[in-house]
Amino acid sequence: MLGACERQGPASEVIRVGELPDPLVVPHSDGVIAAFASRKERPSLPFWPMLFENHVIRLVGSDDVPAPAKAAAVREATAAAAHLVIPVAEVLPPGETARAHDLVDAGPGGRVLVDVTR
Repeated sequence: MLGACERQGPASEVIRVGELPDPLVVPHSDGVIAAFASRKERPSLPFWPMLFENHVIRLVGSDDVPAPAKAAAVREATAAAAHLVIPVAEVLPPGETARAHDLVDAGPGGRVLVDVTR
């Protein structure tokens, strides 16, 4: 249900996709929560914490969003994704798949990729 949290202006933080967590943790007061879907017909909301933090809920039906706004959202998301950095620890050939699993199980340290073109 939760889409993004923002201060005054464009969306700055996506904090969760799924149902609203309980307790609701929003990075700052006066946040705006854009809800675009729910798995439940009647989702519950942590009313009092949201009230005390002065949050605003915007219910967004994607069918009602104009095409230019959707296109702008795609451009913004694409531009933001261009700045993502995904650390890669190892790139291994398919014959080292078991080692890849061991590296992942060992914990944080970057992604472990298996290059099937090798």
